[in-house]
Formats: sequence, C-alpha cells, structure tokens
Amino acid sequence: MNMSYIFSQDGSLCVMVGENYYTVSTGHINFLHIKKAVADKDVERFLSLLHIEKTIANKSDGLVTVVDGNVLYCGQVINDILTARMLELIRTGYDVGNFTRFLTELMQNTSHNSVHQLCAFLENKCLPFTDDGCFLAYKTVRSDYLDKHTGTISNKVGQKPNMARNLISDDPNNTCDVGLHVGALHYAGPNGWYHNKGEHIMIVKVNPKNVVCVPNDHSMGKMRTCEYEVVGEYKGDLNKPVYANGEALETAADVFAQLDDYDDDTLYDTLHEIEDIWEGDELTFVYNNKPRTLLVDRVQHSKDLVSGHTPDGYRAFKFDEMSDIRFANCR
Repeated sequence: MNMSYIFSQDGSLCVMVGENYYTVSTGHINFLHIKKAVADKDVERFLSLLHIEKTIANKSDGLVTVVDGNVLYCGQVINDILTARMLELIRTGYDVGNFTRFLTELMQNTSHNSVHQLCAFLENKCLPFTDDGCFLAYKTVRSDYLDKHTGTISNKVGQKPNMARNLISDDPNNTCDVGLHVGALHYAGPNGWYHNKGEHIMIVKVNPKNVVCVPNDHSMGKMRTCEYEVVGEYKGDLNKPVYANGEALETAADVFAQLDDYDDDTLYDTLHEIEDIWEGDELTFVYNNKPRTLLVDRVQHSKDLVSGHTPDGYRAFKFDEMSDIRFANCR
C-alpha cells in the first residue's frame, strides 16, 4: 500500500495511506515512533501506533481497554498514576503486556487501602516494573547486609525475607510500625534520609500483592511490605520503566541474580552503547568539550549518529564523540 506524507506548519504529520488521510499531532503519545514508521514506509506499524486504543486492547488480550479517555482493567477504571505508567511504557516502546502482568498481580492484593497507597508510592521516579509483574525499589542495610532495625534479617542478593501480613498495619498514619521496609531513592538511596555512610543500598523486587502500607511521611517514599526479594546492589539509579533489559529473560531475577552480571551500559545512567538510546529519550552529554542536552528524534546505527532537538535547534551528533551520556529523564 502506498504511503506519502508532509509536515504542516505546526509540526503535525499529514499522512496519506492508499486513499485514507491521517493527521498526527505532535502531542500524540507515539509521535516520534510514528515519524520513524512513516520514514521507513512501514504501513502496518504506522496504523498500529496511530490507533493506540486498539493496540492496548490487542497487546493485553482485552484486559486493558481505553473508553472515553479512561483506562480500564477488566472493566474497572484504574488510578491516574497507573495510567501515566502505562503511557510511559508505550512512549518508550515497551509492550503493554508488562503493565497487564503488574495489574494482574496488584488485583491479588487483599487490601483496598494498600492498592491505593501503592499508587502514591509509584509516583516516585526510578521505581521500574519488572517483566513478571513486580516492581523494583531500594533498601538501605547495615555494612554486614543485615537489616538496620533488628539486625537479624539478611539482605544479601538472593534472600527473600517474609513475614505474616496480618502482623503489619495498613494504616498510613502509623508512620513507624512493624513490617519489611523498602523505599524510593530520596528515602533509601545515596544521601537518603535512612542511609548512612558505610551502609549498603540493595535493589529489591516487590510483588504488588505483598504491599501492605505506604506511610504518609517522607513524601510517600517508604513502604511496608510482607515479602520482597533482594535482586542486586545499587550501582546507579534504575532508569528504565521495565526490566529485564529487553533480553529474552524469564524474570527480573535472571538479570540481577549475580552482582557481577550488572551491565553499566544498560542498567545505569551512564551510556556507552548507541543501542541503549531510543527515539524520545532526553539525554545530557559532553560534545566538543561542551555540555549538551538533546531530545532524541532519530538514531542511525549504521552511521553512528544520534539526532534531535537541542536548545539551539535540530542537531546531529556522532555517538563515538559523545561522552558522559546520561538520561535526563527516568526512562
């Protein structure tokens, strides 16, 4: 099927596919991906990206739908924060199936309060989903990897601490109570409220069904849960919306099970491979000894070029001449 296109004065994309005419505004969630599909003359991908409601329904086996602008799971409207997370996944090219698996686990949580409190916790950035329906968070522990409160619970990689759920209060006004505690970066990360010099910061995987309470203090940055799995030790902020790493891996544990397997190119904020950059990423880097910012519009692997929008206009950069490349946004 023939495809042609032009850009209008406001930047929107006007596309003719066969006898059908489409206008795609710059505000469309898939705008950058649609531009690439059009440039590649990929009609099937263009139509899939254009009709996002159909894509969501198809990719989630009908469990997630969009009706009158609302996102529903099994017919129930979901929290706006979760909707924002789903749109983040779509915008960065991930399969919405990851989101469906998360919702499936979340709906097994027995507490209405816990479900809604978890949504507030997930507003904290750099708390990614895993591809098996869980999410990642941080935990500060002692220098000997034991928990700071009791000094009895090991938090070495591979450990799965757990306790009876009914021993843990789900009242967010009880800001300090019994439970297995994990946190966001500003609470448990480097220089966080709960972190001291010489202590370890662990990456933990939490199933949403095991979340009990998000207390009201510390800007919703800590959580009580009845179980988690220690999957790695902190080396940098988690900066993608989903792990495991785009590889054909069964669970996030396969990525984090061994500390030596950490790959700084993909897990942390400093990049060394052009393959880790996608359309829509916001980057900071040094080029010709000057700091730069870039909203990526196109990645040309064969030419080793990254191009997009900068404060000075549209620019292209040679990847091998870019240094200290970091995500400006949590991806």
